[in-house]
Amino acid sequence: MSRDLESLLQTIADRLTGIETRLSLLEGDDVHPESIGEAGGTDSFFRQITETTSDIIVEAYADGYIEFISQSVQQLGYSPSELIGTNGFELIHPDDLLGLQHVLSQLPDARHTTTTSRVRNSQGDYVDFECRINFLDTGDPHSIKVIVVARDVRPRQEFIRQLQDSVKEKEVLLKEIHHRVKNNLQIISSMLNIQSHYFGDPRVKDVFKECQNRIKSMALIHETLYMSKNLANIEFSGYIKNLVQRLSTSYREASGKVSVTLSIPDVTLHIDTAVACGLIVNELVTNSFKHGFPGDHSGTIWITLTGDGDHYCLSVRDNGVGFPKDIDLSKSNSMGLQLVTTLSHQLNADLEFDKMNGTCIALTFSDPDLPEHR
Repeated sequence: MSRDLESLLQTIADRLTGIETRLSLLEGDDVHPESIGEAGGTDSFFRQITETTSDIIVEAYADGYIEFISQSVQQLGYSPSELIGTNGFELIHPDDLLGLQHVLSQLPDARHTTTTSRVRNSQGDYVDFECRINFLDTGDPHSIKVIVVARDVRPRQEFIRQLQDSVKEKEVLLKEIHHRVKNNLQIISSMLNIQSHYFGDPRVKDVFKECQNRIKSMALIHETLYMSKNLANIEFSGYIKNLVQRLSTSYREASGKVSVTLSIPDVTLHIDTAVACGLIVNELVTNSFKHGFPGDHSGTIWITLTGDGDHYCLSVRDNGVGFPKDIDLSKSNSMGLQLVTTLSHQLNADLEFDKMNGTCIALTFSDPDLPEHR
């Protein structure tokens, strides 16, 4: 409920304080304006509010007896005269009655509160109402009265239901899109595999294999999203684990002598960030498998992600033979290293290259699609 409405309700309660002749003034047509005085101005204001709102406005005692109820109660099939003087608790669903009475027992310490109750209409059906209850100070501590503004929440519930149905429908469509993208990427990968058999040059075959692995890296993102409840973000740890397993299978000879150690916490990244990071890991791990441990060399590849939820540092390090001392990542002719540089720019990441004791490439970035970076 908005602050404006809360203020309005409080104004109503304040203006009605101490007026015991309210009902007769509202219902009497033969009351002279000069006899109404200040109270008449108050009741005129009150009547205007009650006649122009679809909410049901009730003035009642804390024990449930109704002293005034607005014309809008007709939406439940009652007239005001039918209910004035009766106990409103009789209209409350039995399962909601204790809760409502407990709320009222907190008055006057709680000046106002909001609760939801099911109210019986004239046909005997129960309707959900949101009830805003305001304490009305009569000056008599033994006579606690309240102003209740009750609103039918069915239109809001129906609107929420429609929104939920719409969201579910869009989730199904997005899942189907991710599934189809994954299948299409797998088809492309299979086509490249078939095409590679037409070439005898091992270097050409390696190019095809690298392209396949890049495509599989992207396909894995869409496969993960298809299986996930969250269609915009990736649980990065599981994704990288699956990616490394597939690379190890692709480079069986090298992976037999090289172990891979993962140190990645449970972090969720947006799909765009995850795709870029996944491709970078794909390129760097592939490079380590192919060039980091030639001949009988063996060793370890470490993949690490650290961060505080604001900034992250992703590093891929190995203790292999390392890069040539004079290599410059930004000027390298290697497509893989060029891709790493391009993707780091896409992430607005700071890229660090350490050639001591093997190779370590680290990039520091933030996820621009997290709420704190929007």
